[in-house]
Amino acid sequence: MSRTADNPSRRSPVTLESLDLAARPTETSPRTQMIAAGLTAIVLAMSAIAGLLYGPKWAEVVGAFGALPLLLCVPRLALYLSAALLPYPIGASSAIGAKLNFPIAEFLMFVGLAGTVVQGASQSRRVPSGGITSPSGERRTNMRVIALCTAPYALVGLAGALHSTNAAAVFFRLSERLILLVAIPAACGACLYKSGLLKRYAQIFVASTALSAVLWVAVGNGQAALGVDKNPAGQFLATSILLLLFTDVARRLRWPLILLQLGGLAATQSRGAVLGLAVGIVVVIALSPRRSRALIAAGALAVVAASLLVVYPQAIVGRFLNESGDSLATANQRTLFRNDALTQYHATAPWGVGIGSYHAQDQALQNVATPDPHNVLVFCLVEGGVALLIAFIIMVLGPAIYLFFKARIRSLVAVTLAVQASVMAHSMVDVYWVRNTPDAGWILVGAALAAAAATRSGQRPVGALTFPYPAIVQSRPTPATFNAGPVSRSRLVVDE
Repeated sequence: MSRTADNPSRRSPVTLESLDLAARPTETSPRTQMIAAGLTAIVLAMSAIAGLLYGPKWAEVVGAFGALPLLLCVPRLALYLSAALLPYPIGASSAIGAKLNFPIAEFLMFVGLAGTVVQGASQSRRVPSGGITSPSGERRTNMRVIALCTAPYALVGLAGALHSTNAAAVFFRLSERLILLVAIPAACGACLYKSGLLKRYAQIFVASTALSAVLWVAVGNGQAALGVDKNPAGQFLATSILLLLFTDVARRLRWPLILLQLGGLAATQSRGAVLGLAVGIVVVIALSPRRSRALIAAGALAVVAASLLVVYPQAIVGRFLNESGDSLATANQRTLFRNDALTQYHATAPWGVGIGSYHAQDQALQNVATPDPHNVLVFCLVEGGVALLIAFIIMVLGPAIYLFFKARIRSLVAVTLAVQASVMAHSMVDVYWVRNTPDAGWILVGAALAAAAATRSGQRPVGALTFPYPAIVQSRPTPATFNAGPVSRSRLVVDE
């Protein structure tokens, strides 16, 4: 037992790691609900007035920032909204410049995380420390895994800023990557697991990607309908299919949703997303305690996918098989990107051009808007040399290795690493550091780290998905070690 539990008068510092949100489920009081309803009315009125007086952009800005008090009062709402918007990597347009063009999903994750911590802090003041399961050293260490593994990338990036002509831009881009696309999603995943909301979050994400699939199939061009590029849209669909196939996120509607999202994935014509889906399935099969069930699920998916190839237009099938002219042109362009980046690296070795400073120099690529060589490893090499490449590998593989050897919920680890591997495989032929794309993988990494901490400290694993195909090998703690409230429908105990 920890020293804090022995002496209730001594309280641990209030941090995300020290809050056992699963032990005492947070309930929104009637007073808070009334305040939230009043704030909603005020925000809507202010947004409407701003729209009438200054135009729709100002209405959007006022509505976004005015909703902060409401979302802080009801952090679950912010988290659920972030799940709904995660498949749509868009930002709130700003009436006063592009610098406020913040990513909505990550912004909502941060607000929901902040609101949850505030609620947990106020709760810990009302309850003696002994009433909340005391954090162990292992729990703190688990959350430090992200910090330890991202530290080399940050240090190498900052060192590269010293050799850059625009150090401020390097620092801004580095902060955007590590904070918005890694730290906030990972912390959000840990928060979702501890608060028992992980399954509901995944369900909202899957439902939102299903809507995306409908638009891609019905409209034929989801980019025109939602402003989402086909490659990020395809990756979100691939992630959703992995969750549907290997978890209980939608047990009764699993195969109808898989069929719909496979159709949407085909409509995006994103071959990188298909590659990522295949790699993710292989990872689950390799790590699954019972490979036969995972193989059956993968085989059923292959049959469904093959049937779609029969009914889909030949133009789409030809693109997937590299038979169309557009497909070959895209492949040639990817080769030009990589060669251009490697040429610039050799000219600027060993430090590279600096984070955020890469721009294609090849004349054949001047009309391409994306300043990325469409290969994340080559991108690391050209931006920061071999040192940044090694640091990136440590950042991605470090948490994965920790989970592989330390986590006891093996199937949660399998699906987490499958999603991470899927995104990484796609990033070998496309862009990794783009809004929302890495988020799902890091959310699951944060949740898996929190689950590993909870099981190793003898706490009940709550808020986790169950995994019907790769069966879970998990020893249940004795009831005497539980210090938790009743498990609700959204707090599913991991199957034995």
